[in-house]
Amino acid sequence: MSEVYATKQPLVFIFLKQLKRSSVGPDDLFHFYATMIRPVIEYAFPVWHSDLSVEHRNRIEAIQKRVFRIIVDTSDYLEFCTAHSYSTLHERRDLLCRQFFSKRVGQIQLPELLLSDLRSDGFKDRLRHPPVFKLPRVRTTRFRSSFINYAVDHYV
Repeated sequence: MSEVYATKQPLVFIFLKQLKRSSVGPDDLFHFYATMIRPVIEYAFPVWHSDLSVEHRNRIEAIQKRVFRIIVDTSDYLEFCTAHSYSTLHERRDLLCRQFFSKRVGQIQLPELLLSDLRSDGFKDRLRHPPVFKLPRVRTTRFRSSFINYAVDHYV
């Protein structure tokens, strides 16, 4: 995944710098970023978001930091995001995964094999924050961090 971004990054930044040199306004540059760069970064994110390591998360976040530095010459990324109502890419992916999962749960009933055995009411009464579904037993860490388990653990 990071190898693909490593080859595409310089070309995207060159386009962005050329647009800025040709006196395109910041609003149009942000629109270019939102329509041309961010979709490439976030392609199929519900599949891989839960498996990202901190290093990969920081590498992906560095792309947006660099884009904001090119467009606005800002030095503090988090301060700029909060001041202009932009979310970090991690926050955005997490929110979109939550919406994706909620929409899917609302449309269809989750398969009984994956999320079987709703917790009994007597068990729920004894917990502060009772889980709705019982997670299936897993043998590998890869499956443990898959989207369904991650979503049930974080969004339900």
